[in-house]
Amino acid sequence: MSYDIFGDLHGHAEALKSLLKKMGYSIVNGAYKHPKNIAIFIGDFIDRGPNQLETVSIVKSMVDSGYALAIMGNHELNALAWYYKDSNGEHLRSHKKHNNDQHEQFLNEIGPNNDLHKETLDWFITLPLWLDLPGFRAVHACWDQASIDFLNGQLDSKQCLSIEQLEKATKKPIVEDGSMTMFSAVETILKGIERPLPKGITFKDAEGQERSNVRVKWWKINATTIREVALAEPLVLDKIPYIPYESNTPQYRGKPVFFGHYWMKGEPIALSNNIACVDYSVAKNGKLTAYRWRGESALNNQNFCQQD
Repeated sequence: MSYDIFGDLHGHAEALKSLLKKMGYSIVNGAYKHPKNIAIFIGDFIDRGPNQLETVSIVKSMVDSGYALAIMGNHELNALAWYYKDSNGEHLRSHKKHNNDQHEQFLNEIGPNNDLHKETLDWFITLPLWLDLPGFRAVHACWDQASIDFLNGQLDSKQCLSIEQLEKATKKPIVEDGSMTMFSAVETILKGIERPLPKGITFKDAEGQERSNVRVKWWKINATTIREVALAEPLVLDKIPYIPYESNTPQYRGKPVFFGHYWMKGEPIALSNNIACVDYSVAKNGKLTAYRWRGESALNNQNFCQQD
C-alpha cells in the first residue's frame, strides 16, 4: 500500500484541497479519497490560517471514513492545554497575550467554550502522538526513541494521551536529577529539541518572541557545534560561537521517518536517505507539501509533491 504524507496545514483549506486534487483525490461519500493510497496528516491543523474549521473538517472526515490517518501536532496539544485546567483550577496553557494571539484565529472561528469547541477538542485528544507502520514512521517534530519508549509504557494502545494525562504532558515539573518525564518526552516529539544559547545571545522567533534557546536539527549527522545544528536565521547564526553540541538523541538509523514542524523553504528534498520533513511553510508564503511513499526504504526526492 502507498501512503501520502502531508505537511503542516495551519488552517489552509484551499491549499489542502488543491494538493489533494493534484495528487488524485476526489470526494467519495463526503470525504476526499484516493483510489489506492492512504493519506497521513502530520499534525498542526489549526492556528495562523484563514480556514481552520474547514481544514479540521476535511481531515476529520477523511480519518472517520478510513481514507486517512492523522497524528497530533503541538498546536493541537496547545489547544487542549488552553481549554483544560490543572488540579489547582489554572489553565494548563496560560492565557497570556502571546498564547492568546497565537490561538485567536481558531477561537474566533469556532467560538470559545461551546459544543463545537468541545467536540473538536474531543477529536484532538484521540490523535496518536506518532505512527510506527511496517514500512515507515511519522511524528510531528522529532523521532526520539528514548522519549517514545518512555511514553509507550504510559499511553494507551493507540499512542494517545488521555484527558487525565494532559497536566503531566503540558506542565513542566521540577526534576532535580534530570530524569525523563511525560512533559519532557512529549515536548521532544511534538516540539523538537532545544539547546540554550550562550549568555547574552537571543533572537526573535517567527512570532516575534525573544528566545534564548534554539531548536536544533536533530537529524544532522556528525555535527559537533551548536552553530552547525541551530535552526535560526543567518543573522542569528552569525552571533553563535562554535561551542560544542552534544546530542542526547542518537543518530537515526531506522526505517524512513517523516515529520513536519520546521518551516522548511525552497524545493523539498529528503534530509537523508531515510529522513524527510514535509513542512514547507504554507502558513508563511510557502507551499503545502506531501511525500508519496511507495514502499521504498531509501527516500526519493521525485516523490515530493507541492501545491501549484
